[in-house]
Amino acid sequence: MASWETTVVAGALGIAFGGATALIQTALSARAKTSEELRGLRLEAYPAIWRETALFYRDAAADLNWEDLEPPQLALRSWYFTSGGLLLRGAALLG
Repeated sequence: MASWETTVVAGALGIAFGGATALIQTALSARAKTSEELRGLRLEAYPAIWRETALFYRDAAADLNWEDLEPPQLALRSWYFTSGGLLLRGAALLG
């Protein structure tokens, strides 16, 4: 193979590998951004549900009866279908 052909092949391979590296870095960057956005949304939505689940703490649960469970059940369902349910699905929400 002639010297110029070797140079052309080496250059083409360099460009191909450089392009592939750039694509991978772009994809990883986009994924990291999505993770940060999802984390921010969760930090906004989860405190409300965290307060509702305090009722089910193991020491408090011994004193519960069926009437005590209806209000938190309704609150959990409302949270799930209004603000939080999609956040449980992970990156599928934003990706």
